[in-house]
Amino acid sequence: MLAAQLRGENALYIMFAEILPNVLPPIIVEATVRLGYAIFAVATLSFLGFGIQPPSADWGLALSETYTLRRAARGGPSSSMPPPSRRWWSR
Repeated sequence: MLAAQLRGENALYIMFAEILPNVLPPIIVEATVRLGYAIFAVATLSFLGFGIQPPSADWGLALSETYTLRRAARGGPSSSMPPPSRRWWSR
């Protein structure tokens, strides 16, 4: 950067030719990680019922509907069926 300043380059050239190539990889990694967090945050909110509402497609909404359907198929909390005798942690 100092060499470019000594050559008399303008500020835009220094930013885009000298600085940007050196900071671009960390910016790409940070953006990718934040995008993943955002996707999981929206899916979590939709699963809990606070996010995207039907009929929009969303991972959390699909998981919530599947969970509800599986729970209803098993009898749900209002069923008179006794709970299973074996749990996964007691094997």
